[in-house]
Amino acid sequence: SVFEGLREVEGVASVAPMRFAFVPYRGRDLLLLGIRLDADVDPPRLALLGGDAGAVARAMREEGAVVASDNFCRGHGLSVGDDVEIGTPVGPRRFPIAARAIEYSWPHGVLYLDLGRYAALWDDPRADAAVILPEEGADPAALQRRLAARVGGAYPIRFLLWDDYQDRILAQIDEFHRIQHVQTFLSAALGLFSIFLALAISARVRAREIAVLRAVGMPLSGVRRLLRAEGLLLAGLGGALGIAFGQMAYLPGVTIARQSAGYGFEYVFPAGASAGALAVVAAAALL
Repeated sequence: SVFEGLREVEGVASVAPMRFAFVPYRGRDLLLLGIRLDADVDPPRLALLGGDAGAVARAMREEGAVVASDNFCRGHGLSVGDDVEIGTPVGPRRFPIAARAIEYSWPHGVLYLDLGRYAALWDDPRADAAVILPEEGADPAALQRRLAARVGGAYPIRFLLWDDYQDRILAQIDEFHRIQHVQTFLSAALGLFSIFLALAISARVRAREIAVLRAVGMPLSGVRRLLRAEGLLLAGLGGALGIAFGQMAYLPGVTIARQSAGYGFEYVFPAGASAGALAVVAAAALL
């Protein structure tokens, strides 16, 4: 295949072709990721939650074991040593779990298995991508150019350095968070406007009461202190209720992520952000 030919490029230590496939498992689509695990090269990096990478690779290559994503194990109550039964074109097959890994590519779970075993069971020798490990001391950028020149535009293949790939993933996460930050800013602006509006309406409605207070001798500074105290009470109560309801609205999302995808999200109360929000609304009330 085209990936096998890349082994001949100067500076390439190993090439691990990969194949992606979806298979049904307990009413959901499970992502199978077949990867070539040669005995004479280091296995590609997996974010294993315990276990020796070399021993895990041998178990996958020699015993037909799999590496299961953490969310898959959480979602189905499985652990290392358990078997996963999957339907294949040649009938159901059981795969022992050799290790768990942090892998969020698919919300219903990911299983890594040896590409040779996948090709034999599914009669599918193709590959979708490859992990290319450079020789020690090789220039990654120069190797990237040599690989692109070897393909020569004959195939729609893009070569990404590992750091560039991670940067792309992080950029997508940052883009999602930027949208959340804009929503948070708009919510804060709306909240501040509501405080100003409530205080303005209160002052206008209570104009007669304020006039009486001034008539009986209350100084203007006293009136200001009265309005500020009312604003602080309104801002503090509204801010506290907003934070409380916001956290109650957030908790179901964490629960759904745990139950539907098995993601190990932990709830952490945003103490710093909450204190900052209360400080902002208090300052707005004092203006």
